Amino acid sequence: MKRILTVLILPAIVILFTSQNNPPEQPRRERPPVNQDSLAVERMKYVDEVMASVKGKEKMPADSVFKNIKVFKDMPVERFIGMMNNGWGRSLGVNCTGCHNPKDWASDEKDEKDSAREMVKFTTTINQDLLKKIKGMEKSNVNCGTCHRGQKHPK
Repeated sequence: MKRILTVLILPAIVILFTSQNNPPEQPRRERPPVNQDSLAVERMKYVDEVMASVKGKEKMPADSVFKNIKVFKDMPVERFIGMMNNGWGRSLGVNCTGCHNPKDWASDEKDEKDSAREMVKFTTTINQDLLKKIKGMEKSNVNCGTCHRGQKHPK
């Protein structure tokens, strides 16, 4: 009798627990640990503000949602913002205000914004043109962190 109940009940329990509706998966954004530096916390504050302002447009190309986009125009908004936060911000040890005026994100008033655009062209040239010509380096690539290593200016 116990064996029959085990054979009948155990599969029912497994089905019950594995068929629960899971909430839809949210876009993954890294959050800084509680003990993370204040720049990371400040960047996440701005990321949250910007993402809230474009809710529902996260998959759209960046240049169709934001003004004055000159590089990565076709990149989806959520990836674009993530790249600025986790790629550029963390690699250079800066917060969003290093390149942007948070009252006018599209403004080019800070020279650092154009420098970042030029550095994107620089790393793209290295990755797509130069490294591919060096034997053994064809699959290598560089990024902001390669030189900056968390510093605003490479040392």
